[in-house]
Amino acid sequence: MTIANQYGQKSVVIGIIWYLWHLSFMYGPYSLQKEFVFILVLLVGSFLALKVTKRTKSLVSAIALHFSFSVLTNIPLPANSYIPIGAMCFCWLLLYLFWNKRGWTFSRHI
Repeated sequence: MTIANQYGQKSVVIGIIWYLWHLSFMYGPYSLQKEFVFILVLLVGSFLALKVTKRTKSLVSAIALHFSFSVLTNIPLPANSYIPIGAMCFCWLLLYLFWNKRGWTFSRHI
């Protein structure tokens, strides 16, 4: 089983459970297009969270990624917030790319 297939299957299961957990169709105006986009975001988010957890060997990193996304999507941001958001995304990318390459892991301390 390839890595993409392994993550893909798990992402679909987690994404669907995550969608049911949120029950977004019960709140606010309902539209099929909105629900399709929401489940797509959850599926991609599940895939990314699994990859980050696997790479960092830490559930804390996936929780922090979820928190970052929740803050960015649920809080009205000022118009000049693009630089901090870009900086946060850049930091996430650096953490993802270099976490295990420099021995940055919690697993050896546990």
